[in-house]
Amino acid sequence: MWYDNLYFYEQQEGLKEFPVVDFFSRDLTPEEIKLYPDIRTIHPEFIDSNGYKVPSELTLCTELRELLEHSNGGLIVNGDREFGYFSLQDIRYYYFAYGFPKWAPHLLPIAFNGGGVFYCYDFRNPSSIKIAAAESNNLDYENTVILGKTLKEVLSKTVNIEDNLY
Repeated sequence: MWYDNLYFYEQQEGLKEFPVVDFFSRDLTPEEIKLYPDIRTIHPEFIDSNGYKVPSELTLCTELRELLEHSNGGLIVNGDREFGYFSLQDIRYYYFAYGFPKWAPHLLPIAFNGGGVFYCYDFRNPSSIKIAAAESNNLDYENTVILGKTLKEVLSKTVNIEDNLY
């Protein structure tokens, strides 16, 4: 598999079942609102009928699916590059909790670097999805940096992704 040569610092049990196609693009469910009450406090606009619509292009890419089947969340380390990737449910949580629908709706957060920078799939061009770095406290498209086209490419590098931003 593409991730066989990576060093997994932390691993979880892999996913056995995957959600429906619109898992990332659907609105928050009442169950999720109860599970994550801080979203209601931080971003009530995602709960109300006046909220932001999530782009339908947000999907589970094949390479991420394979990684989550191996370990549903974990930490991969390569030199100074840390990739603390989220579980399937946490991806949805971070998307809403950090306000992606409002500021960068076509970015889907999949991991943190350990220092407040997200790794995100960039779905602005669905025929050419890329992986970008986005600061958690400064989410917008102008401040993102493209890191590569695949997780294999991005995780083969050893520098902290913050070095790409500054």
